[in-house]
Amino acid sequence: MPPEANPLLQLSEAENKGPPGKTHLWKPVNPMIWAPASRPGMLRRILNRFLETLSSLNILALIVVGPASFLLSLLVVYYVAGPVFFGPTLVTFWAVLVVGFVIVAEKMGYSRNFENWDFPLTPARILSLSVCFLILVGSFYLLRIVLAGTY
Repeated sequence: MPPEANPLLQLSEAENKGPPGKTHLWKPVNPMIWAPASRPGMLRRILNRFLETLSSLNILALIVVGPASFLLSLLVVYYVAGPVFFGPTLVTFWAVLVVGFVIVAEKMGYSRNFENWDFPLTPARILSLSVCFLILVGSFYLLRIVLAGTY
């Protein structure tokens, strides 16, 4: 490509041709960034259309799978623990799922997405979460003891 046909060189030369004392309000912009992109090939267009359809179907699947997985977790916990320990077992099951998700996110490298949340995990916060969990489980057991003769 000869130097006179290179738009970047033309742009920098046009910048230098201005009057010596005049200041510019903004930097010159390369007009090549506004050029239309080349049209993708036939295979690329078919693949893009397929992926767009697939993503729409995934959203619809999540709308169905989300509530179904919630109900399935209720059924699994009820089958495992029965009506006596259903509440504490359900809370424990969901806590294990959340902790498992956090561990998987950490190990896969997605934890860097949460670095700027300004939520330092101090020992006091960990202890308070544990105490809150124990209070919640204790309240389930207390309700179980208080309501033991009513049903």
